Amino acid sequence: MILRTCTAFLAVPLFFAASVALAQVAGEVPGDVTAGKTDRGITVTSSAPGNEFSLTLPGSDIRPLSPDRLKLGIDDRSVEIATLPLGSDLIGKADTAVLAIYQHWVEQHFHNNGWQLVPASNAIMALPDGKSALLWRMQKQAPDPAQSGDLTLAAALNRGNVVALVGSTADAADQPALDAYLRAVLLTLRPEQPAPPPPPPTPEQNLRGIVRLESALFGEEVRVLLNKHLMTEADNDLAVATPVEPDVLMLGLRRVLQDAGDKAAINTVFFDGRSAHTVNVDAYDAKADAFTYWDPWGSGSFLARGSNTAGVAATPHPTRPRFWIVKADQFKRVVYAVSLRGTAIEHAAAEIPLGAFGAMGDTTRDVQQTDLFTWFRLQQTAVSTNAAGHPVVTFRPAALQLRPLASLDVTTDAASRILAVDLRLLRSFIDDKVNTAFARDLANSFLRSATPARDMAWLEPLVNQLLYDTQGLVFIGKSQSDVRLPEHPTDDYLTFLGKKPETKTQLSLTMLTLTNTVVDEKPGVVISLETMR
Repeated sequence: MILRTCTAFLAVPLFFAASVALAQVAGEVPGDVTAGKTDRGITVTSSAPGNEFSLTLPGSDIRPLSPDRLKLGIDDRSVEIATLPLGSDLIGKADTAVLAIYQHWVEQHFHNNGWQLVPASNAIMALPDGKSALLWRMQKQAPDPAQSGDLTLAAALNRGNVVALVGSTADAADQPALDAYLRAVLLTLRPEQPAPPPPPPTPEQNLRGIVRLESALFGEEVRVLLNKHLMTEADNDLAVATPVEPDVLMLGLRRVLQDAGDKAAINTVFFDGRSAHTVNVDAYDAKADAFTYWDPWGSGSFLARGSNTAGVAATPHPTRPRFWIVKADQFKRVVYAVSLRGTAIEHAAAEIPLGAFGAMGDTTRDVQQTDLFTWFRLQQTAVSTNAAGHPVVTFRPAALQLRPLASLDVTTDAASRILAVDLRLLRSFIDDKVNTAFARDLANSFLRSATPARDMAWLEPLVNQLLYDTQGLVFIGKSQSDVRLPEHPTDDYLTFLGKKPETKTQLSLTMLTLTNTVVDEKPGVVISLETMR
C-alpha cells in the first residue's frame, strides 16, 4: 500500500549553477538528489536507495518556486516532482492497478479541499521500458476566481515507488499543452542503477512521511497525536508531535472525526510491533464503539485477522468497498499516531487533556500549584463570565505596589478545564525604569509556565529579549553575554514594547497573541495563550 511508507517528497530547494547539487537552506547538502542544467532544460537525478532515477524537464526559464519542495517554474508553467514508496503488498502488481490506488488516494484528499476529478480525463500511456503511466486532471471551482484552478497530475512506477508530477498553468487555454509537456517529461524517466528493495518502514519513518506529505499537499502545518506507549526514541525530535496516553489519543481522534463530519479522512498510523501501516479513518460509531477506515492495501487490510501480529480482526464494511470496521478496543492496541491539519488539534486541546498549557496543567486548581503563583504570590480577586458564557477567574499579585499593575485571567469551561490564560500588564508597569524588571520577569515566567517544553524553541527569542534587552539591570545566573539576542527586535517583542498593535504565533496546541489594548481603563498589553473551541 502506498501510504505505509510515504517518506519522500523530494523536498529540497534549487540553487542553480552550471551543474549543482540541490541543497537545503541551512544544514547539510543532501546526497540523494542532484540537478544539472542542459541545453534543453534541467535533468533531475535521484540516488535515494531503492528509488534511483533521472528525468529531464525541458525549458529555458527555470526557477525554484518553493524553499522546501521540488517545485519549479518552467517558462509559463509550474511543475512539482514527488515520490512515494510502495508497501510490499503492492510491489509486483500491475502498474495500472497500483496507479489507480494512488490516484484514488490523491483524489480523496484533494476532494476534501474542494478539488474534483475532471470526468473522462484519465489517460494511460506507455513508457519506453514497457511500463505504464497515468495522467488525469483535477479542477477546483470557487466563488473567488483566485481560488479556482486546474491541475494535471501524472504518475509512473520506478521499482517500488511512485514518481509523480503535478503541473499547473495560469491560462486554462494552455492546459492541453501542459498535458503534452508532462507526457514528454515522463518519457524521459529512466531507472539509474539496480538497488535492493527498501527495508520495512519503522513507525517513525511512516510518521515523518505523513507530516511531510500532508504539509506539502495542503500547504499547512500538520500536527500529530502520538501514542506514548508505542513512540520510539526518534519521535522525541519531532516537534509537531504531542505524546499522549492511548485513551487520550482515542478521545482526540473521536473529537476530530466529530468536527470534520462527512469530510473526515484522518491519516492514522498503526504499529503491531513488527510492521507499520497507514489508513484513513473517516467515522466513529458510538453505539457499536467502532471506527470505519479506508485501507489502501492492494487487497484485504493490515488490521484484518491474520494480517497483523497484534490479534486485531477488522471486518469488511458491508456496503463500501475497501472500507473496514474495527472495534475501538482493538484499534487502541495498535494505534501509533493520528495526524491533524489546521486548527483541529487546538479544537481537541480545548476538550481533552493534551497538556496545552504546560506546567499550568489542565484545570484552575492545577494553575494555582505552579511556581508562577508561588513566586509572584498571585491571589484570586474576582470571578466573571465572558461573552461566550465561560467562567473567568482573575488573579493579582499580593504585593500592594504590584496589584494594580498586573493581573492574570484564567478562562475555563464548565468543568474547570482551561481554555485560555491572559496576562495583563499596564504600559506604565512595563515602561517604568525601576519596575520594568518585575514586569519582564512576570511576562517571562508566565510564558515559560504556560507553554509546553516542545514550544519553547519558538519562544526563546521573545523571552531572551524580555530578560536581557535592558539597561542597568543585574541578572543572577546567565549573563547577557551568554545569550544571543536577535539582530533586530522580533515582532512579538515590539508588541510588548508598544510599538506594534498585535502579533500572533501558532504554537503546537495554543495560539499566542500579544495585543496592545486598554487594561483596567489604562494603556497596557495582554499576552494570551488559548485553545480553539
